[in-house]
Amino acid sequence: MTEVDARSPIDLVEAGRALHRAGQLEEAERLYAQALARDEDCAEAHELKAVIAGQRGQSDEAIAGFRRTIALGGPTPQRLYNLAEAYRLAGDFESALRAYNQALTLDAGFLDAYRNCAEAAKQMAALATAQGNIDAAEHFNKVAAHYLTGLGHACLKGSDVLAAEKAYRASIVLDPQKAESYSNLGTITIESYRLIEAEMQYRKAQSLEPQSPAYVSNLGLALLAQLRIDDAGESFRKAIELDPSFEDARVNLDRLLLWRHYRADWGPDAMFEMHRDWGRGAIARVASDARAMPPFTNRRDPDRILRVAFIALDFSSYDSHLFFEPLAGQLDRSAFELVVFRTPSEISGAEIQRLKKLAKGQRMLFPHRTKEFAQMIRADRIDIAIDPAGHMLHGRLDIFALKPAPVCVAWLGYPDTTGLPTIDYRITDEVADPPGAEALYTERLHRLAGGSFVFRPPEQAPEITALPARDAGIVTFGNFEDPRKIAPEVLQVWNSTLASLPRARILLIAPEFAEDAYVARFHAQVRAAGIDPEKVQIRHPPEERDWRLRAYSEVDVVLDTFPYNGSRARTCEALWSGVPVITLWGDRPCSRMSASVLAQIGLEGLISETGDRYAATAVELACDLERLRALRAGMRERLRFSPLMDEAGFARRFEAALRDMWRDWCRSAS
Repeated sequence: MTEVDARSPIDLVEAGRALHRAGQLEEAERLYAQALARDEDCAEAHELKAVIAGQRGQSDEAIAGFRRTIALGGPTPQRLYNLAEAYRLAGDFESALRAYNQALTLDAGFLDAYRNCAEAAKQMAALATAQGNIDAAEHFNKVAAHYLTGLGHACLKGSDVLAAEKAYRASIVLDPQKAESYSNLGTITIESYRLIEAEMQYRKAQSLEPQSPAYVSNLGLALLAQLRIDDAGESFRKAIELDPSFEDARVNLDRLLLWRHYRADWGPDAMFEMHRDWGRGAIARVASDARAMPPFTNRRDPDRILRVAFIALDFSSYDSHLFFEPLAGQLDRSAFELVVFRTPSEISGAEIQRLKKLAKGQRMLFPHRTKEFAQMIRADRIDIAIDPAGHMLHGRLDIFALKPAPVCVAWLGYPDTTGLPTIDYRITDEVADPPGAEALYTERLHRLAGGSFVFRPPEQAPEITALPARDAGIVTFGNFEDPRKIAPEVLQVWNSTLASLPRARILLIAPEFAEDAYVARFHAQVRAAGIDPEKVQIRHPPEERDWRLRAYSEVDVVLDTFPYNGSRARTCEALWSGVPVITLWGDRPCSRMSASVLAQIGLEGLISETGDRYAATAVELACDLERLRALRAGMRERLRFSPLMDEAGFARRFEAALRDMWRDWCRSAS
C-alpha cells in the first residue's frame, strides 16, 4: 500500500524549492504538482512551476503560470518581472515591456528589470532593422536608451558608480542625442575628479539642450573645478537668465568667492570688496523676508544659560571629528546648551550616538527653505548662532542673512570674511588675523589667546615612522593638498628649493591626478616653472579614507601652498605624523591658516614672510637630517603639550568669548 504524503501545500512547496535550488527539476515539479492537487489556488506552487517551464523554454506554459500566480497572489515586482521574462523569451516584446514597466512602477530600484527591459527594446530594434523599418528601429533604440538611463539612476542610488557610468555610456551609444545621459556622465566624472572629461560631457549636454538652465549651470561647475572662474560665472549667470528661479545656479554663483582664493591675482582688498558686495546682494535678496521675521524674544540676562547653535555643521566630515567634537565635548553644560542644525549628509549610527551625547538637540537642514529654517531657529530661542562653513560647499549663509539669532558668529571653516553684516563676530587669533586685519572683514574680530581652534588627532593614525631620507638617501618634500592650490607662484618657489638640492624630490598625491589629461596639463605647468619633471612624483591616492596618514611615512617635509594654504586638517595631520610644514605667511586670511597652527606648537621658525625665505627654510631643513629626525621623533609630544591640543583650556576661552558677545548684546538697545 502506497504511503500518503501528509505534508501541507506550503511544506510541499518549500521542499520542492530546496530540490529546485539543487537542480532537481523533475522532483521539484512533482512536489509543486502535489501542492496544487491539494490547493489549486496555491500561488507559490503556480509561480515555481512556471519558473521551471521557463527554464525548459516552455514559454507558453511559463506565461500562463505567471499570469495565474498574479491573479491568485497579486502583483509583486518579482512576479511581474518573471512574467516579462517569459514574454521576452517567447518573442512577445511589447507584452514584455508592459510587464517590465509594471514591475518598475512597484520597485524603481529593480536593476534587472531595467537591464532586460532595455534588452527587449534592443531586440525590437534589431527586428525592425531586419525588416527595413529604420524609423521603428530608431524609436526602439531610444526606448532602450531610456531604460539604460533609468538603470544608471538606480545604480547611483545604490552607490554603484561604475555600473551607473557603464549604463549611461551604453545609453549614449543607442541614443547619441540624449542630453540627460551626457549630463549624468558629467556628474559622475566631476565627482571622480575627471575634470576635463566632465567639461566635455556637460558641453555635449548643453549643446543638445541649450535652453536647459541645469545643463548650463553644470557646465559652469566643470569650468569652476578647473579654476576657469570667469567662464564659470558666465555659465551660472546665463542659467539664471534662462530661469530666474533656478536656485542651484545662484548658489553656484555665490561659490565663486571660495574659488577665487586659489588664485593670487586678486589682492586682499579686492577680495574684501567682492565679499562685501556679495553680502549686500544677499541682504537685498531677503529684504522682504527679513521684514516678516518675528522679533527676538530672548531674555536679556547676561549670566543665564545660553542656547548655542551650530548652523550647517557637516557632522559626518573629517574636520568635524578633528575640530568640532573636542570643543563640543568640553563645553560647560551648566552654562551652555548646544544645538546642532546639521547638513543632510548621511551619518552612521555611531555618529548619531556621538552627536546625541554632545548636543541637547539636533535637526537636519534641507536645501533652500531659507525663511523656514531662520524662523525655526528664532522660534527655538537660539541665543548665539555659529556659522562653521561660510561660503564652503555646505554653508548656509542664506539663513544667516536673515539674522536667525541675536548674536551670529563665524568660526573656523571659511578662511575669509563672509561679507554679511548680519554676522556680528569672527572668532580668530592674532596670527591668522593680526592687528589691522579688521579692514578685511565685515565682522568684528574676536581674537582668542593661544589659537582659535583645538585639534583632536585621528584615532586611526599609524605610529610615526623613521625619517625617510635616512634610508632613501634623498629628501622627499610632499604636498597632499588639492593641486589647484598649487599656483604658478608656488611652483616658482618650489623650483628654487629643488634647484638648490640635487638629492631632493617632491611627492604630490591627490584625487585630481586620476585623469591623464589633467596630469599632462599639470606636468606642463611644472615644466613652465623650470622644474625638472623627474623631481616631481605624481600619484592618484588609493580608495581608503586614511591614505594620507599612511603616505606621510614617505615624506620628510611638507611644502605648503599659497596664497591659499593647505587646510587646517591637512596641516595638523601632517604634524601629527611627525612631518614639519613650511608655510608662507601672506597678506590675506587664507594665507595665514598654517601659520596659525605652527605658532600654537612653537614652530614659528617654519613660517616665512617671503618666497625667498620659504625656499631657504626648506633648503636649510633638508640639509639638516639630524634636526629633521629630532623634529619627527618629538612632534607628537610637542603637539600634546601645546595649546593646539588643550581641549579644556580652549573650551574655556571659547566660552568666555561667547559670553562676552552675549553680554554686549544684552547691553545693546533692543
